[in-house]
Amino acid sequence: MPDDKELTQLMIEHFKNLLLASQPPEIMPEFADDQDFCNAHGTFMALREVLLNFSRGLVREPIPKRGFVFGAMKALQANLEHMIWQIQQVAGGDFTQRMVFMGEFATAFNSMVTSLAAAREDLVVRQNALAKLIASLTEEIHLRSANLLALRESEEKFKYLAEHDTLTGSLNRRSFFGRVEIEIQKAVFTGKPCALAMLDVDYFKHFNDTFGHSAGDAALKHLVKVADKNLRSPDFMGRQGGEEFVFFFADANEKDALVAAERVRKAVEADTLVFEGTPMPMTVSIGVCVLLSSSGNVQSDLLFEMMLNAADAALYQAKKEGRNRCIVTPMSGDACVLELPPNEEGETEARTEAAQPKSYLELSKATGSASLTAALQALDVVKKMQPAAAAAPVASEGSPPEQLSKKPATQEEDEFAYFKDFE
Repeated sequence: MPDDKELTQLMIEHFKNLLLASQPPEIMPEFADDQDFCNAHGTFMALREVLLNFSRGLVREPIPKRGFVFGAMKALQANLEHMIWQIQQVAGGDFTQRMVFMGEFATAFNSMVTSLAAAREDLVVRQNALAKLIASLTEEIHLRSANLLALRESEEKFKYLAEHDTLTGSLNRRSFFGRVEIEIQKAVFTGKPCALAMLDVDYFKHFNDTFGHSAGDAALKHLVKVADKNLRSPDFMGRQGGEEFVFFFADANEKDALVAAERVRKAVEADTLVFEGTPMPMTVSIGVCVLLSSSGNVQSDLLFEMMLNAADAALYQAKKEGRNRCIVTPMSGDACVLELPPNEEGETEARTEAAQPKSYLELSKATGSASLTAALQALDVVKKMQPAAAAAPVASEGSPPEQLSKKPATQEEDEFAYFKDFE
């Protein structure tokens, strides 16, 4: 049995281990029957448990013991629980929370809340400024978008006005010519045929004199509307001037070009314009030049000029044969040959002048720039013959009523006879 000094030493060692050792010691057999020792051991174990819970953040665990130490622990526990509640309030946006206890904890907490409140105010200011900036930028974007749209619409409008005839809406002369030259280049490059047609409204002068210029304008608009509906998708038309219109038929040989031109002619004849309650019949004459082939040695603008002159000559022939018809003439870009089709007797010579050559241009042996010059000169000769041929009326389908008599009528008298029924 140990003496008192040894027991005291064992007791001191036991409580020291309760405070410092990671694992609490068991009650030694020497003190198992000592009730005070066992109570003290229990108190130290409870203190260890409370401190361990605090270290783990478990501040809401109940403290079962009483006394000064445990009272201080309970006060600390209450302060920590209140601080947790205040932190939760701050997290919810309440930056008015302030701590007036726990010394340095309170100072740090209050400084943190003050900084958070200032940061939030600054954030609100920045958010408001950003919202105003976004609104301003949005308004600027809408304004610029509207200006850009208006500019595009204005550009499209001016482009349309620059490219189209203001009365009829068809391509104007400049736009049509520029586009046709490009299409002729394509045709020459691909080796495909193409056609250029010239249309003239029959007796349009007396149409204006009879019905008035407003009716004449309406007739031209009506003609463009009808003609445009009857064109193939790759084909297009333009206004040459006055009552003359020009057409381009892509990838069209003689047969295709005639079909295309006839479709337009018949549509105009069938679709009678009614202006202010008055039916106004209208017919057209069309001359077509078909470019059969070209090796590319001739410039497209010169080819176009030759095709236009040939179409004009074919149009004159259609007028001479009684109007309301289509005349097609082929053209070889390499040989620069333009021939009109034979007449009813199968003759290719001029129908009013015996001395006229068999074809308007017999230049099949000519090549290069010399052939172009000769072709254009020959066309000038043909044009000089036109006034003489206009005085020789020919009875044919589509001719105006009562245009023939024992005494040949002039062109002006001929036109007047057609429109006198509408006066």
